[in-house]
Amino acid sequence: MAKLFMMTGVPASGKSYVSEKIAKRENAIIYSSDIVRKKLDMDPSSDKQNVQLFDIMYDMIQEELAKGNNVVLDSTNTYRKYRKPFLQSLSEETEVTGVLLMRQIENCLKANSDRDNSIDESVIRMMYEEYDIPLQEDGYDRFEIVYPDEDEFSLNEIEEDKPNIMAYRSMFLNNGMDRYEKLKKAQEMTMKQDKNDEE
Repeated sequence: MAKLFMMTGVPASGKSYVSEKIAKRENAIIYSSDIVRKKLDMDPSSDKQNVQLFDIMYDMIQEELAKGNNVVLDSTNTYRKYRKPFLQSLSEETEVTGVLLMRQIENCLKANSDRDNSIDESVIRMMYEEYDIPLQEDGYDRFEIVYPDEDEFSLNEIEEDKPNIMAYRSMFLNNGMDRYEKLKKAQEMTMKQDKNDEE
C-alpha cells in the first residue's frame, strides 16, 4: 500500500524540514510546490497559474502512488476546498496521513524574516486566520501532529487529538494564552459542541 503524507501549515512553519525527515523515514519522494513552481517558471501571485501548478502536481503524485511509491506533498494545504477534492480522488489503496505543523505565529514570522525568499507578513497572518483544521472526513486515514519548536512527533487519530488540535487553532489566533489555558478552552469548546450535537 502506497502512502501519501500531506503537509499542512502556513509558510515558515517548518514543512520542508519535516518533509525531509518523513521522506527519509518512509523512503518517500517529496513533491514541493515551491520547487515545482520554480522549475515551471510560474508566478506564485497568479491564482490561475497556481491552479495549473497543483493540477500538474496532483497528476504526478497520482502516478507515483499508482507505482507503489510513497509521497510527501510539501505545500501549505491549509484550505479544505482545495485539498479535499484531491484526497477524495485517491485510490482506497492509498494510506493518507495528514501532517499538521503546529507552530506559533510569531515563530513563523521570525523564521520567514530570516529566509532569502521571505513573503509578506500579512499573507502569513491571513493564512493563520483562515486555516481550516483538517478533518478525517476530508479523506485522511490518520494524522501526525508536529510541533516544530519542540521537534516532537506523535501519531494520533483525529478524535483522540481533537482537543489539542482545537487548542492550537486557538493559539494561531491568540498567542497570549499559554498551553494549559488553550487546552482548557479547547476542551470546553469540544464539550459544548458535543452537547449541542446530542441535542
